[in-house]
Amino acid sequence: MLRKIVIDFVLFSGIEGFLLCLFFERIGNCRKFKWYEWLILSLGNCLISKLLPPLLYQVIILIWLTTFLYISNNLSIFKSIKLSICSMGFFLICEMLFAMFYDFLLNIDFSTLGKIKAFMFMIPIRFVEILFIRRWDTMKLWFGGIVRK
Repeated sequence: MLRKIVIDFVLFSGIEGFLLCLFFERIGNCRKFKWYEWLILSLGNCLISKLLPPLLYQVIILIWLTTFLYISNNLSIFKSIKLSICSMGFFLICEMLFAMFYDFLLNIDFSTLGKIKAFMFMIPIRFVEILFIRRWDTMKLWFGGIVRK
């Protein structure tokens, strides 16, 4: 069990924790996270994903992210919930679009892939997510939003 948790952390949860911190900083206008906060967020995500069934995982991860934002950034409960839901929705949409692309055009099914192969196919997804988050201000301008700093 410990080996599965370590593999999941290295291949998925650690990177996902980094992306969540980046999302909260750039899109949620939170302060910059310290390395140990990233580690706590990532370890929490990893343990929740490994110990709970998928349906319960979604609810508990929402509570975990909300609590993490509330404690680490002194945000209101409402803003913490809003950011948690937005981050989960953003990552879900990105990953589902890529999964559909892989399934329909390349005939690759993520549910049948092993951990290493799934990690390899998720690298392009992660790059797109990082680019989108890093260029959030530019994207808002493209879509007609007003950017204030």
